[in-house]
Parts: sequence; C-alpha cells; structure tokens
Amino acid sequence: MDLPNAEENLKKFKEKVDLPIFEISAIKNIGLDKVMNYLADTLEVLKKEELEQKEEAIDHVIYEFKEDDFDKLYVNRVNDTFVVTGKKIRKII
Repeated sequence: MDLPNAEENLKKFKEKVDLPIFEISAIKNIGLDKVMNYLADTLEVLKKEELEQKEEAIDHVIYEFKEDDFDKLYVNRVNDTFVVTGKKIRKII
C-alpha cells in the first residue's frame, strides 16, 4: 500500500481474484499481523486435515523408500581386465 494508486489497484485486484487479499505496508509495518494470523489459522487447519488423513490411512500399507547400495558399482582390476560388480549389474545380467 506504499505505492501510488495502490488502493485503486487493490480494489481492481480483489474483484478479479477469489482469494484472501491482505493490505500491507512494509515501510509502515502495517497489516502484517493479519497475514501472520491468517497463516497460523491455515496451518492449524492443515495439521488437523493431515491428522485425519493419517487416521484414514490405517487400513493401507505405506511403503517408504529406504536407501541401499543398489546403485553402487564396484570396479576392480584383475590383471589387464576391469571387473564391474554390484546389485544393479547383477539385476541387468
């Protein structure tokens, strides 16, 4: 709200956007409390929704990626030959 025509532009913007719009002034430090309160309320709702989803997921199996050495390749030199080994190579062959 620190720029010229800010109020007029804000009014036009609010007409086009169907989302919460906050009037703030970074220079005067005005309106930031409303933004922070809105964010806190939104996070609280999201946390509750996440908990509800977790309760619903009890009937499901959740798979998590566990890092292993599948992609690791080992190169050894045997005389004049290089031998490449590893889980991924074994799977390809």
